[in-house]
Amino acid sequence: MDQLNALPYLDMVVRETLRVHPPVPATGRVSMRDGVLPLSNPVTDRKGRVHHTIRKVNPQIFYLVYHVFYPNSIKKGQIVQIPIIPVNMDKSIWGGDADEFRQVISIGC
Repeated sequence: MDQLNALPYLDMVVRETLRVHPPVPATGRVSMRDGVLPLSNPVTDRKGRVHHTIRKVNPQIFYLVYHVFYPNSIKKGQIVQIPIIPVNMDKSIWGGDADEFRQVISIGC
């Protein structure tokens, strides 16, 4: 294990591969208590309204990040779905080349 941990290029290639090709498209969680999910960056919907929290999509499911249109609170027991692929390809997080595999060039060793 120590030998594997000493391979920084392998670690970077595996992490980048999992970012571009995640093993699952989304993951879900169940809310353990009532609350509101604030957004770090406000989202403007198609009608020009700015929202700072997550909206309710249907009585049981909420969508994070890209499916935010109306502010609302999350109730205990509701499912929160996190879309991994859109988050991993978000240009505001990963930069303009977010949809491309970034080759390992140098880590300064």
